[in-house]
Amino acid sequence: MLQLGNTIRTLRTYRGMKQSELADKAVVSVSFLCHIENDKREASPALVRRIAEALDIPIEVVLWNALEIPPNLEQDERDAFEIAKSIAGKYIGR
Repeated sequence: MLQLGNTIRTLRTYRGMKQSELADKAVVSVSFLCHIENDKREASPALVRRIAEALDIPIEVVLWNALEIPPNLEQDERDAFEIAKSIAGKYIGR
C-alpha cells in the first residue's frame, strides 16, 4: 500500500517548500495538493511525476518512500524491502 500523501508532505517539508510553492512548480492547485497530502484525493501517475520533478527528487525515491512493508512477507523478502527503503531514505537524509 502507498502512503503517497504523507510522503509528499514529508518530502515537501524536507525541501523547505510551502504547499503553494510545490503546487506552482507541479502545476496543480494548492487545494488539490492539500487533498492529496491529506489522502482525500489520489494523484495521477503524471502528477506524481510532476511533483517529484518539482521536489527535485527521482520518482523512484518518492514511490519507495511511500511504500509500506506488507505484513505477510517472508523474512528474506522483508529484509530486501527494508534495504531498498533504507537506500531511498538516504537519498533524502532519512
